[in-house]
Amino acid sequence: MRQHGAKTSRVLIVVNKDWYFLSHRLPLARALKSAGFEVLIVCGATGRQQEITEAGFEFVMVPFDRGSLNPIKGLKTFYALRDVYRRKRPDIVHHVGIKPYLIGSFACLKLRLNRPKIINTITGLGFLFSGRTWLARFLRAALLPLARLLEVRLRSNFIFFNSADKDYFTQAGLADLSRATVIAGSGVDTARFSKSLQDSRIGDFVPTVVFCSRLLRSKGLVELVAASKILRARFVAHRLLVAGERDTSNPESISGPQLQDWIDSGVIEYRGFVSDTAALYAESDIAALPSHGEGLPLFILEAMAARLPCVVSDSPGCAACVVAGETGFIVPVLDTDGLANSLEILIKDSHLRARFGANARARAVALYDERIIASQITLLYSKILTLNKMNYASGD
Repeated sequence: MRQHGAKTSRVLIVVNKDWYFLSHRLPLARALKSAGFEVLIVCGATGRQQEITEAGFEFVMVPFDRGSLNPIKGLKTFYALRDVYRRKRPDIVHHVGIKPYLIGSFACLKLRLNRPKIINTITGLGFLFSGRTWLARFLRAALLPLARLLEVRLRSNFIFFNSADKDYFTQAGLADLSRATVIAGSGVDTARFSKSLQDSRIGDFVPTVVFCSRLLRSKGLVELVAASKILRARFVAHRLLVAGERDTSNPESISGPQLQDWIDSGVIEYRGFVSDTAALYAESDIAALPSHGEGLPLFILEAMAARLPCVVSDSPGCAACVVAGETGFIVPVLDTDGLANSLEILIKDSHLRARFGANARARAVALYDERIIASQITLLYSKILTLNKMNYASGD
């Protein structure tokens, strides 16, 4: 990227929280640094910022309240980001997620000099753009005109995880088609999941269905628990292993009493937050995510890399990962009976699980490896900067 005597291009990667950067964006930051970019990480702190600095990146803390709709907290984030952008004078600002995209873009709009090129990664439509509640509809009506103004004024570049999200943004006038790109997720360290313990799971054992995500109704966990109850009524022996934490700031969060009822009744085995997902998948046989809507779920990509057949909903992000009849099954959103039927087929057929799992692993390595994804995004960075230099030279 950098030629002799040339200025190093400075990039700010802006995410909600430090843990999210470490789990989803660290490979990209490393690839950008290797390509000659100066990379700074801007996010909220949850106690893991030292891991970012130890990885070789400057950490800049801003007060991100991930799920809050409090306008005062949003203003604090806006002013903090505007101050960071003024002080650090980046060439590229890369917002990851809906809240960084909206607040960060408004912060860029207020920069009078040295406005950076902007990349917004839309990891999923989330509560704001896909929620069905009156609050979500009210917020959309209020924010869509402002988001269209951002597109007109900033001419930002967008990365989407699936084509349906891209279509939504371009058709709504939130993104220009010429500056919208689909790149398949954040990438997976497929080597980390290459050694599976499943080969040792022979003989008599109860097949395990795993769910690993935030505990939200929109992730389809209610339907998955209901499907598990249907299977129990059919005397289909299985375990339902649930990993992840409640997100109390999200309106879709599973309530504490409901979670406790599932645990007490024995319908789920609850692990809470799990850092070593490779070990979690190694004791599992099937991955399930009947989500109501996703960008591109990292859980399913990791599970595929770990040779797990997957049962997912036909929401765009989930359906983009799985090839029905080859790597798993796809069922309609909210279809509890269809979910139970697909799970039953895989629970009862170990040979089908093995075939689907091998196909899933091959697909993950070919399409979703973190090196492939990081290379695609790095190439996009270089393209954006090259076009910017050409426009500057021509006077545009």
